[in-house]
Amino acid sequence: MLIRELSIKDANAVAALHISGISTGFISSLGQDFVAALYEAIAESEYSFGFVAVENDKVLGFVAFTTDLNSLYKSIMVKKMLLTQNASMCIVSACSGINFTLSPSCK
Repeated sequence: MLIRELSIKDANAVAALHISGISTGFISSLGQDFVAALYEAIAESEYSFGFVAVENDKVLGFVAFTTDLNSLYKSIMVKKMLLTQNASMCIVSACSGINFTLSPSCK
């Protein structure tokens, strides 16, 4: 078994473990996408960190910490709003023929 630092690529596996292990918790009730975004934010944050236990490329366990919960939640909300805004602009672009240059994914 390998213990290594949490990375963004671990977010979905860690979220699934979180939800299955703490099924009645508030954070779990927000769903897979939010919980995965939480662990992505932890992996990216200068105020947070985590570790995963991995065997045969499968995440078996994790631990995560933050020293600034408010900033962590704000970063998730900002990221989600930007993604939502970008998706909305892609839809407008596709329907109206207006070419917004927000993201190459609109093409």
